[in-house]
Amino acid sequence: MALSFGHSFIEVHATSINVTDTSESDIRAYYASLNSLSVSERQGTNLLENLKPILSSGHTYISYDATVGTWAWFKITDRDWTLSPMTSYELANYTVHYNASYDDPYVHLLYRDDNGTATAAKYSDSHGTYIDREHVWPQSHGFKADKGATGPAGTDLHHLMLGDSTQNQNAHNNYDWGNVGTTYQTFGSDATHNNTGKRGSITYNGATEDVYEPQDCDKGDIARACFYMVARYSSYTGEFDPYLSLIDGISGTTTQSSSASTPGTLGILNTLLEWNALDPIDDYEFHRNNLIYNNVQHNRNPFIDYPSLVDAVWGSGTANPATDDVRLYGESIQAPTALTMHPTGTSLTVGGNETLTVSPTPSSASSSVTWSSNNSSVAQVSGGLVTAIAA
Repeated sequence: MALSFGHSFIEVHATSINVTDTSESDIRAYYASLNSLSVSERQGTNLLENLKPILSSGHTYISYDATVGTWAWFKITDRDWTLSPMTSYELANYTVHYNASYDDPYVHLLYRDDNGTATAAKYSDSHGTYIDREHVWPQSHGFKADKGATGPAGTDLHHLMLGDSTQNQNAHNNYDWGNVGTTYQTFGSDATHNNTGKRGSITYNGATEDVYEPQDCDKGDIARACFYMVARYSSYTGEFDPYLSLIDGISGTTTQSSSASTPGTLGILNTLLEWNALDPIDDYEFHRNNLIYNNVQHNRNPFIDYPSLVDAVWGSGTANPATDDVRLYGESIQAPTALTMHPTGTSLTVGGNETLTVSPTPSSASSSVTWSSNNSSVAQVSGGLVTAIAA
């Protein structure tokens, strides 16, 4: 593991790898400090701020250095454990090191559609040409301009993932996450010539800018990585530990966090909430969360552990770590085939309000939705509560 003191690093090679997923009871214990808080402290931005001390406590960050830093740890965190398993002996006698000749596993890349197949990327594929380290939260959206590769934020493995180089460098770059319209550009991968992502100009909430839309199977992973970042970095500690905020709009290509009142911003929040529902947590994402926690960084992504936390922060829910459903290995979050709103219509006088609810089909599916108003000068909506503002 890597031990950090201030902003210096002492690198210590791991001598074994723990691939056992954390138990439900241990996950609940990790967030237990939230249980005694008032309801309001377990909702919205208050919840984000109360998650930070949990996520920062014990956070052991690593260097950007290739030899035993982030590149070396990707062999474990972004490994395809089905195509490249390790024996019990190998797990117990493993040395984390950049040297590809020691261990050259298949890896999972953002933006590649052949993950898990015989043509998938291997760790030894040319770094910087075929494989990149992708900052899901772009460095220019919060980290000091020349310090984006410095921990904890710049090397945080919950958002720093392996990705296809062409999509990373030329397509996503540092654009906001969003759904493109009918006019967009695609970028073929140097490795497999896949066109998995789209970049196009859209107008959203009065601003016009390019956004990047990845393939559907990456959307939820990206959304939950961004949700983690605004919890772990919900307040300003310093240039290496910035204040980050998701906004429901176009943030532009450069926004820096320079103080407690100046966050680095990224959009588009409502789109990321849609992506979270579209692409539920899978076993790869769940296992990666545990590999990071057990072996190298020693903190967790709460939005992978508790899918309901998304509604607690950006909806009408309340976090209850002692009783909320924990996402465990082998369990899938069922997406609804339909959502029915109750009531289906309403008439309000100015100043009046009504609470709308939804029920999913099938009934066991997730009923978490994102509410918004098409015209907030006429009606506002928060967590299903609609308030009439004007005729």
